[in-house]
Amino acid sequence: MKLKEVREKICVHQHCTSHQRLQRCKVYEMTESRGICYRVVNEIPSHLKLTDSESFVYIKNPKYHIGEGIAGILTLPQSIPNCNKTIKFVLLLHGMQSHKNAIYQPRLAKRLAQLGYMVLRIDFRNNGDSESIVDDNKGRCLQRDLEDIETIYDLVTRESKLLLGGGENELSFDSIVSHSRGVISMFEFVRTTKACIRNLINCSARYEGLTLYDKLTKQHPNWILDNGYEATLLQHNKFVKQWIYKDEMLSFINASEDNFKQIDPQINLLSCYGALDDVVPQSAPSQFATLFHDHHHKLVIIPNANHNYYGHSNDPNILFKPLNKGRVDYNDDLTSVLVSFIAAG
Repeated sequence: MKLKEVREKICVHQHCTSHQRLQRCKVYEMTESRGICYRVVNEIPSHLKLTDSESFVYIKNPKYHIGEGIAGILTLPQSIPNCNKTIKFVLLLHGMQSHKNAIYQPRLAKRLAQLGYMVLRIDFRNNGDSESIVDDNKGRCLQRDLEDIETIYDLVTRESKLLLGGGENELSFDSIVSHSRGVISMFEFVRTTKACIRNLINCSARYEGLTLYDKLTKQHPNWILDNGYEATLLQHNKFVKQWIYKDEMLSFINASEDNFKQIDPQINLLSCYGALDDVVPQSAPSQFATLFHDHHHKLVIIPNANHNYYGHSNDPNILFKPLNKGRVDYNDDLTSVLVSFIAAG
């Protein structure tokens, strides 16, 4: 598929690291009729604080997206080879009612970029800065997540020059790191597409969908009869009330974790959980470890951490960890585990 060259410029901020600010490069974009559209946003929204190596981007697949598409922050590697080199790509996926800058994601992107990785963290549709989903009684169901992941996978594996700005370097889709509900989407995508990805990382995923059904029924006793329930989401830097449709949640509740055994056993798998996770059952880590006993699977438990890798309100912080809004923050510990695992291969 041919690329349409739309402009050539001196890169000061959008596509160069601090070591390459005056390097000349080309920015490419696909026409909407021919494939994936990739757009670098020059006027950065005020709520996004980017480093010199980061760009705010929109990625649109005309098959699935009717507006701007998927919003993301692309972090370039600290140093980019001149030519004929393969750059490893890592995708970060958030969970339920979350966004691309939640918890560990920005610091993980920074750490990986320092090691030479290109990292993209995205907002699924209906979250963050991505486009909203047309009201069709399905919302951000599992299939919609799979479409968004497919869009990024196709961009990296088929249209990598859009991310590289031309040149002779290549991209290798190396890893996906997902949190909570995003893990189910990640595993299901790789299972159904047989996508060739070296590392898959599960941070705090729920194992049994029926436990989510029970939790929702306790919180919203009539959610089935009411065709859903109301929740608060962050959209374009504003907390808004959003109706979460019954079919959206049932699509994840009915996902069969046992099917994830079909994932290629050659893929490296890592599961990370907070020892004091208060969102998913405490049995989830061991259940995934059992499920993947025939795979290259490693389980890591972060002491004293909850579902989002913070301490509980009564955490004595005897290890003198940093605080984040008054909470003991274990996300640096998690990030170190993730970076070591990804870099080991």
